[in-house]
Amino acid sequence: MINKLEFLHCSIDGYDKPVKINDFLKNDTYSICKIYSTEDAARYLGISIEQAKKIDSKLLSRYIKFAPLDTKYFARIYMDANISMENLNDLIESFLNSNALIMMASHPVRKYLIDELKACLSGGKISFKDYLSLKKISNSDLGNNLSQNGVYLRKQSDVLEKVFIDLIALLENKVCRDQLFLRGLLNDHKINYMLFDLEDYPINIIPHRTNFIKRLIKKVRFTILRYVLN
Repeated sequence: MINKLEFLHCSIDGYDKPVKINDFLKNDTYSICKIYSTEDAARYLGISIEQAKKIDSKLLSRYIKFAPLDTKYFARIYMDANISMENLNDLIESFLNSNALIMMASHPVRKYLIDELKACLSGGKISFKDYLSLKKISNSDLGNNLSQNGVYLRKQSDVLEKVFIDLIALLENKVCRDQLFLRGLLNDHKINYMLFDLEDYPINIIPHRTNFIKRLIKKVRFTILRYVLN
């Protein structure tokens, strides 16, 4: 049935602890896809488990996140499995009643790519080599090209599939941080999209599972790099 909606809940190999799914999703309108392991990812993508295991888990999760939408679905609601949103139903209704092809959150903290690059570097999300390479792109950034994609919604669209192909290529060849590229690609392709404000639709994020030493190293790195880069 073409009016069915896919709810995609993703966390690869226990990196995040899956939270409880909203009760309203458990009806015939939604098809719930839980991707919590490499094996789940392989089945969803239609590849062998051996193939999936050869892919970096961060990139594998993006293959899931931006996978082509099966034609049996009218739309997809994607959510990182460590995120919860109480008023998700209102967000879905707003999106489905709009003319937008895709909806994601505006970045809650930063406006410019260079600031996000600094945060990614400080947090150990990208290497210094990646930072220098992407810093060149940020020189022409006029702002408002960032998004928060832990929750996003999309409709069936061939042109949107092309955007996601371009996005995956950037994630493979540049750095695996989709918030750096998605909104810019949508602007380039003149895609009609919506942004929602996290103050209006707040989310709760369970921190990533990391041990104390890794958290301490991250904090020290952040402090040092913030001083150096500023």
